[in-house]
Amino acid sequence: MNNIVSSLRETARLLRATLAVIAVGVLVSGCSPKVGSEDWCTMMNDKPKGEWNGDDAAAYTKHCVLGLKP
Repeated sequence: MNNIVSSLRETARLLRATLAVIAVGVLVSGCSPKVGSEDWCTMMNDKPKGEWNGDDAAAYTKHCVLGLKP
């Protein structure tokens, strides 16, 4: 019986931890500017080019250099 209770407690602890990580991820992702927006272009200007990936470079060129709307 103690093993079952212990197992349930461990499962509940893992579930709470998982939900906390998901909640933080949702909150953090909500703070990023929309790709192609003026704020995003400013953020990318400040970000070192060595940290950009291919998608970042393509989106920057499309929206910030060529001025195409997102």
